[in-house]
Amino acid sequence: MFWNLVLAHMLGDFVLQTDWIVRKRDNLWVLSLHAGIHFLLMFLLVGVARTVVWPYLLLLAFAHLAQDRIKNTITNKRPDLIRVSFVIDQFIHFFTIGIVIWLLQNMLGLLPTTQKIVWVMIAIAYLFVTYVWFITERLFNLSDIDYLQNLNITKYSRMLSRGALVSLFLVIQAWTTSGLALVLSNPYAQKEFRRRALLTDISVSLFAILFLAWALG
Repeated sequence: MFWNLVLAHMLGDFVLQTDWIVRKRDNLWVLSLHAGIHFLLMFLLVGVARTVVWPYLLLLAFAHLAQDRIKNTITNKRPDLIRVSFVIDQFIHFFTIGIVIWLLQNMLGLLPTTQKIVWVMIAIAYLFVTYVWFITERLFNLSDIDYLQNLNITKYSRMLSRGALVSLFLVIQAWTTSGLALVLSNPYAQKEFRRRALLTDISVSLFAILFLAWALG
């Protein structure tokens, strides 16, 4: 169930956290909406266990809201800490999920889920090399205006390139029959950032591939 909750977190914090939510993050109602989306995703992804574990999922959602509130307060006062706070924030989110899983295992025992863990972990790998990494790289390059502009221009084509590398690994491993994604536009056309972007995408994709090799092995 840990990986189901990690998948829910990635969807809620990266794919479904829109620019509007980010801009309005100081509004408690908007932050509550963000936490509510997390709760709904967790509720759906834990499958049949939801009837038993929903109070723990609600606790996770409230913890997420409180943690984001604290992070927003810190970054508003110290914008220079935005990168550090992002890394610490994500670490604490995953740590909190681990604590809740530990409580569940000790109090209720192992609980079933409707998802096969292999597909959950494949979904995590694809989310990591697409939306999660795009937002992470954008955040860490806020001061590099030229590269940030390039990131936004090549957003989807670079996502597709990283996804293609992961797809190639899955095809070779015969864990899926899905075809290799086609890169319709060249995300490395700009010479100034070609090497940097290419090495970054290869490194991130290799990290996801190593994760899948461990998960599927």
